[in-house]
Amino acid sequence: MEMLISSILLGTVMVVLIQAIGLATRFSSQAHREAQGLQFLETVFVKLKAGAIPMNEDSDGDFEEEGFAQIRYEVTSESYAEDQALHKVTVSVFWPAGAGENSLEGTRLMMDTSAEEEDR
Repeated sequence: MEMLISSILLGTVMVVLIQAIGLATRFSSQAHREAQGLQFLETVFVKLKAGAIPMNEDSDGDFEEEGFAQIRYEVTSESYAEDQALHKVTVSVFWPAGAGENSLEGTRLMMDTSAEEEDR
């Protein structure tokens, strides 16, 4: 009788443990994808600051040059207040996730240095 109770208890604990491991693996994988999405988001902001992507207009693209053609981005930009060189820039990054798509969005106020150079 003690052996039967021990076996049932051990079986129950193993099922719970296996479910916990599966859940932890899923959360870890999701965190990795979110961190990678954040890196791509930062890459777009760096390209905007460097002038590789125009800051004064809406645009979109992907990361094919970096070897990630399935990851794409969209940039929306609007002048902030009365200062034409200051823009409110929103970047959205999209990447495939199963049958759907995940996304991450960030917004920053950025100075358009090309507008200052044109004024000179």
